[in-house]
Amino acid sequence: MKPWGAFKLPTPSFLIASFEDEIIYYNVKIMKERFIFMDNLFTLFDPDEYYSREVEPLGEMATVTTSDKPALRIQINPDRGRKGNPYFKVFNSPNFSKGTKVARLHFLDSGMEYHRDEFFDWILTSKEIRQIKELLMKPHSREKGYTNWQMAKWLWNMEYTFMMPDELDDYMEGKFDDQFKDHPSYVPSTAGIPETWVYDPPKGKNKRR
Repeated sequence: MKPWGAFKLPTPSFLIASFEDEIIYYNVKIMKERFIFMDNLFTLFDPDEYYSREVEPLGEMATVTTSDKPALRIQINPDRGRKGNPYFKVFNSPNFSKGTKVARLHFLDSGMEYHRDEFFDWILTSKEIRQIKELLMKPHSREKGYTNWQMAKWLWNMEYTFMMPDELDDYMEGKFDDQFKDHPSYVPSTAGIPETWVYDPPKGKNKRR
């Protein structure tokens, strides 16, 4: 007698057709979603960010600029579910996977953010602060008419969904400033670079290096 697994019952043709339709439907759906995702992120996505060691959504990561000398990487990682001080990140390496320290610097004041992850909080010297500010004031690599600072502000706001990717010039002209002026996470187009940033973490949250 044949073992049970050796018996093959015929599958009704309508079930085969239904199953194939489902496969085709989901394949098309996945391809469409991937196309929309990559189309939205084409000018923002940096393959190096794929290897991020922080638990933050890949779709909410945007590199503003990098520098070999001094070794810096400026990046935006907004958390859309969080309302509070908007900030950008500065790593001590242009290559994300080689970074060991990070400074999360406020856009609108001299404060900093402090998270628990594999990176050490970067306690910046006055020289390092000057180097960061100089890099922020340089022209952006792709949007030649704007500085890295202007692009950092726009990328934060755009990634936070205050505006769409095709509304860069509208933001720079201040067309959203009045609309979102009372939102604690919005960065106005007119905001200037803070004079400095001060390391002052709450008790129990500092990881110094």
